[in-house]
Amino acid sequence: MKSFSEAFLKTFTGLVIIVLLLLLFFGNGAITILLISIVCTAGVGLAIWIPAGYLVGSLVFSAARLFSKNLNQEDQPKLNRDDAALTNYIKTAKKSGLNTNEISSRLKEKGWTEEKISAAFKNEDRVK
Repeated sequence: MKSFSEAFLKTFTGLVIIVLLLLLFFGNGAITILLISIVCTAGVGLAIWIPAGYLVGSLVFSAARLFSKNLNQEDQPKLNRDDAALTNYIKTAKKSGLNTNEISSRLKEKGWTEEKISAAFKNEDRVK
């Protein structure tokens, strides 16, 4: 049911934004425009307003997700050269089919500390 509730929330958010924009540009006539477009078309106007609301809501949610992702990345300190290299090694090893335990044991054999290895696994998504 998550997808239905998410779609409903996007649609509702989009419709609210559309109404607010109509109010901004048309004043009190915005509600009249909406009602006329729905009532006079026997509800067919909803076939335009509901998808438009979903589209606007989806755009707002996508922008919010990107904005929050950028904020989270800015708060994180930059990885130093060794940490970035270790994280790249882990990503490459996973792509080649090694599991987490095998990667950890190989890194420990090479002299990496448990603390550095754990931090590198947590930083995987920060390195491209």
